[in-house]
Amino acid sequence: MKEVVKVLALREGQAVLIRQYRKQRRTYTIELPGGKVEPGEEAEKAAQRELREETGFSATTLLPLGAYVNSSGNVRARLFFANTVSEGGGQQLDADEEIEVILAPIHEVTRRIYTGEWNDLRLGLAVAVARSMKLI
Repeated sequence: MKEVVKVLALREGQAVLIRQYRKQRRTYTIELPGGKVEPGEEAEKAAQRELREETGFSATTLLPLGAYVNSSGNVRARLFFANTVSEGGGQQLDADEEIEVILAPIHEVTRRIYTGEWNDLRLGLAVAVARSMKLI
């Protein structure tokens, strides 16, 4: 089963999101930073690495928000929360990645999820779980 990680991170009270081109959908999506867990890599380390690579921000502490399997049963996504991130040296993108960092107030993120404007499943789930845990 493929393992991926996603991070709901806050920077000065705003959510750190990415706007990324998705070839399969032929459009840009607003989503959480994240990516594949490499063989032998711990999920938390992968989350820290992906956050740093995609956004240029670093988190010293990550709180697990759970692990969820897609309906096909071939991908497990582990979600994490970072209350505070700091500058981490800039993005380190792969040659085929088009990623723009977006900072948005959490109330705006929530509104856009509810209206369907931002419809990434993992983003919605992470925000819902973080709210239920009173983290945001």
